[in-house]
Amino acid sequence: MDINALIIIAIVVAVAFAVWKFGGTGAAGAGGKSSAESELLRMNLGDKNKVERLIQYEMRKRPGLSRADAARAAVESMRYDNR
Repeated sequence: MDINALIIIAIVVAVAFAVWKFGGTGAAGAGGKSSAESELLRMNLGDKNKVERLIQYEMRKRPGLSRADAARAAVESMRYDNR
């Protein structure tokens, strides 16, 4: 195996590791969602409609709350309810 092949393999492995480690989605999570919103989606088994309803509920309950803060509040509510 020549040095160029080894370099290519090393680059591919490094990129695969970075995608695995960091999700390949940047700091805001998949689709620009907050990490709390991504967590809420995971907690609700990918049910996007339910996640949206939970976030909207928190925003109605506390006007002026940002979407990310509403998602965090919904995560905390679910954790509290499921303990």
